[in-house]
Amino acid sequence: MKNYYEILEVSKNASPEVIEKAYKALAKKYHPDLQEASKKAESEKLFKEVGEAYEVLSDATKKATYDSKYENFASKSATTSATNSNNQRKSAPNSGNYSNTKTAQSNRNSNHFAAKRTVLSIR
Repeated sequence: MKNYYEILEVSKNASPEVIEKAYKALAKKYHPDLQEASKKAESEKLFKEVGEAYEVLSDATKKATYDSKYENFASKSATTSATNSNNQRKSAPNSGNYSNTKTAQSNRNSNHFAAKRTVLSIR
């Protein structure tokens, strides 16, 4: 879930005036018509994100709904990541060890090449 406060670069308790001012500044900064050709695609994406964030945060009802959903999402994400890190510690007691990291990376590379060999052999 996107954090609209980060997109608009405002705090969660920002006033509607601050939200509007941030929106106008970022909309001008990322407006595709004001960008050089090489940056148009990226700026258009950012411009749309800024508009989407402003649409939600400028409406009190949408903002309240977003805040409650985002808080639930953030708390679930924190719980999930804590659970995942606990599970990793249980399964790999030396998970912070450099050699284990290299082994995991090596295993991923082996799997990638094995999959590539399989695709090549099918052809």
